[in-house]
Amino acid sequence: MDFTGKQGRIVEDPVEANEIALAEGYMWKRRHKISRRPVNPKLGENHVDIGVHTMQPWFHTNLSRDQASTLVTRYGDGDGVFLVRPSRTSEGTFVLTYRCQGKLVHQPIVPMTDRERNITIFTLDNGQTKFYDILQLVEFYTVNVGPLMCRLTHYIQEHSNIRNPSLPSPSNAPEYVSVAVNTDITFHSPENGNLQESSSPSGSSKTTSIRSQSPRCSPN
Repeated sequence: MDFTGKQGRIVEDPVEANEIALAEGYMWKRRHKISRRPVNPKLGENHVDIGVHTMQPWFHTNLSRDQASTLVTRYGDGDGVFLVRPSRTSEGTFVLTYRCQGKLVHQPIVPMTDRERNITIFTLDNGQTKFYDILQLVEFYTVNVGPLMCRLTHYIQEHSNIRNPSLPSPSNAPEYVSVAVNTDITFHSPENGNLQESSSPSGSSKTTSIRSQSPRCSPN
């Protein structure tokens, strides 16, 4: 959805949608003033254990690469099935594991320092698109493809306390399910509480980008 004018419009051209998404993000960054605590110089020490992402159903705190691959393959059906997990090889980094066109992709989500604001931001495209937290990043890529192979459409959610999805036991077969994401994304402003919603029509093949007056993600 493009909100450059007084009224919004659906953007059907993928190239135009991508350009709008990047331009909108830059405008968001310039408009949005935030007040957050300074960055911890040692990003890896605390970033796995804190943050709104830890409470999300698509976040899995203790999965290996192979276990994540097993879950997305076993319980996912179609393109865009995903989960997010902490990296076991790069401290402080997260991994977006998703499936598209029959392929498994393990996309690093890297924390970076925004020196202008002295905060930590997250990116999966080397800082071209930046987000204030991982929840915003995931929400953004449910309606924008960006550098991914496809939009995120369904997440893998845990339904039991069993922590070893690699074991092919009948007793833990129903422990995970694939859940469709909600594409009615609402961005909240920490300053004034203003809300703006943008949605992607169900079943639509159109490429959609979103804009808000003061959202929490900030492409550059």
